[in-house]
Amino acid sequence: MRLFISIALYVLSIALALVGVAERTIWAPEQAKVLSYTVESPRPLLVIPNSVLKLHAGKPTVNVSGSQTVFVASGREADIEAWISGSSKTEVTFDTKAKKLISNSIDGVVPSINPAGSDLWRTERAAANSVATKVDTTASGAILVASDGFKAAPGNLTITWNRNVDTTWSNVTLYLAAGVMLITLIYNFLVYRNIRNSRKPRRRLPKAPQGPRSRKPRRTSTIPKRGRRVAGRSLSIGIAGLAIAGLVTGCATGSSTVSKSSQTATKKVATTLPSALQLGQVRRIVSDVSRMAKAGDDTLNASALVTRFAGPAVEMRTSAYALIKKSKKAPLVDTITASPLTLSLPSATDSWPRTLMVVTGGIKGKLPVLLTLRQMSPRSQYQVWYYSTLLSGIKLPALPAIDVGSVMVAADSAYLQMLPTNIPTSYGSIIDTGSNSVDFGKYQLEGDTFYSQIAKIQTDQLASIKNAKLQYQHVLADNDPVGLSTADGGAIVAVYMKDVTTIRPTKANSGITVNALEQVALGSQGSLKGVVSTYGDMLVFYIPSVGQTSKIRLLGWQAGLIKVKSL
Repeated sequence: MRLFISIALYVLSIALALVGVAERTIWAPEQAKVLSYTVESPRPLLVIPNSVLKLHAGKPTVNVSGSQTVFVASGREADIEAWISGSSKTEVTFDTKAKKLISNSIDGVVPSINPAGSDLWRTERAAANSVATKVDTTASGAILVASDGFKAAPGNLTITWNRNVDTTWSNVTLYLAAGVMLITLIYNFLVYRNIRNSRKPRRRLPKAPQGPRSRKPRRTSTIPKRGRRVAGRSLSIGIAGLAIAGLVTGCATGSSTVSKSSQTATKKVATTLPSALQLGQVRRIVSDVSRMAKAGDDTLNASALVTRFAGPAVEMRTSAYALIKKSKKAPLVDTITASPLTLSLPSATDSWPRTLMVVTGGIKGKLPVLLTLRQMSPRSQYQVWYYSTLLSGIKLPALPAIDVGSVMVAADSAYLQMLPTNIPTSYGSIIDTGSNSVDFGKYQLEGDTFYSQIAKIQTDQLASIKNAKLQYQHVLADNDPVGLSTADGGAIVAVYMKDVTTIRPTKANSGITVNALEQVALGSQGSLKGVVSTYGDMLVFYIPSVGQTSKIRLLGWQAGLIKVKSL
């Protein structure tokens, strides 16, 4: 018996070792899956959809070659289709019956352009004759191939999926083989030692005589089993059977419920709008914004800002450049740096316009700046509409992660404590009248440096001016405030407010004198008929949702003189 056990252990260890080796050699899966295809007469734009790139597991490597410049960009498939929309394209698909790649060309009416440099691309590479790039297929990642957007796109394609073979089971099998072999050796040693010990001489003692063994005859009862005990036993067996059946049925029902709930959760996740940008795209956009801003600041030329600045941001920077050209005493514009990038909040949407809020800077004793950017269409770039310096020591509300994104807030959103379009008049009334304003209790004014400075300037003007009439106006200068929702249901909203100050003399032959900066803009010290001064304010507020106890508070601001004119 011991011999058979020893042989069995040896055979088991050898079998396990052979299986482990086979899993790494003859049974090992393919190291790579490769699909190659040549597109005949491709259009200027060629698309490889997400469905093709996900034919096999892993991140595929796409190799594109041609006789000219090769441009390959990766991005969300919906964004690529939106960028191409209406232009001629070739789409590569997979024929499940023929088990090969095929292509379908579609002619369009919208002129194509060069796709290089679009903010929609997660990655992009360009080279002569050949480009190879690894593609992230998550979040509907797809590929756009082109030359320059006008010539025929390169058509030689090779898609390779390198598979990472999991050696866990082969390692377990080999370890088991080694363990069984060790047990076999130990067992054989013990058996051998036992045999050696058993060879010693032994004296056999005679056994004492034993009488015959008697066994009591078994009595069998022919009386049928009846009575309360038997019935109780049968009943208990029946109840146990029913309980087991009920447990089995209950398990089946529970698994069905879990399946339905998981399906519902899956549907909810599937219908959630994706984040419009990834961190790499945000960094690239902010770096380009910083470069454009520096070019404009160095040359005091607003035309250098056109591709990356729009709306209130362009107006305020253009006015600042004009003042600096007229006087060296004019305040310099704030520098926009690309790092450190401490916050990135893109909108979660599949349509346009799109919004991006980022916080950058905050080094060398300077406060960080919150940039609010917008992309108006698929083929346009993200442009800075607002840039506001954050208040010292300000704490931003909880925000969604960058890969989740934020929901854009409408300008007339009713779920916030105040409509974003009403902020300038409401906030302006508090600046003008203080605690007498009906909205005074809705704002958190502690630490609000903009309110304290502007309110003091207006109070000092009213106290010092004589023989003149002052009028202040705080108006919404951009009818489309930009907002993104926060994690607590509120919103960060950027608005453009203009402070218009009108001063008219009330006494004949008396004039109005303005401050030094306004004199530079006006070109004189004042006016006999009166002066109208307009300042621009790019303000960023946190507006809580309806039902929250927290107040509206200012997060950051940027103010500058726009123009001064005589009446």
